[in-house]
Amino acid sequence: MSVVGKSYGYYILIMKTDNTWKSFLFWTFIVIVFSVTLTIQAMWFWQRDVFLQNSHIRPLLVKFCYTFLCTLPPTRDLSSFQMKNYVFHVNEKTSLQLEAIFINKASFPQAYPDLQVTFIDINDHTIIKKRFTPVEYLQAAPDKMRAGASVHVKLDFMDMEKVIEDNKVAEGYRFKFL
Repeated sequence: MSVVGKSYGYYILIMKTDNTWKSFLFWTFIVIVFSVTLTIQAMWFWQRDVFLQNSHIRPLLVKFCYTFLCTLPPTRDLSSFQMKNYVFHVNEKTSLQLEAIFINKASFPQAYPDLQVTFIDINDHTIIKKRFTPVEYLQAAPDKMRAGASVHVKLDFMDMEKVIEDNKVAEGYRFKFL
């Protein structure tokens, strides 16, 4: 260490080291490690579902959790469920039955979703909203839905006089997987 000079009442010290490259590489490595750690934490905080369901990252997370004894939530992609062939039957003046088939278009098995049916009026305002769990529409405790599998469901709606008009569904409806 040597004193270079005095400036405004302060001494300027310069440390001379012979290992500047080692120090530079060490601090570069530390900065990269902290940057990667910060990026992963930000992704985990703001986009946890995308992070957990990514097909490239998921195997690494499985190995990590196997090593450190943690658990991952099941793989899930609600956008891969597709509703097909649905028909409403008016049983009485106040009840409806929906028969439908939905398909798991994902390339992996996943848990059965909850199914929400929303009946809407002309102005797109909700009239009635009903949510069905897998136990309700399968009448059994479900396991997982295989990739590419389809399920036939029958859903009963009671007290639907606001929705039924001339033995058909009056306005509109929407399906949503939750």
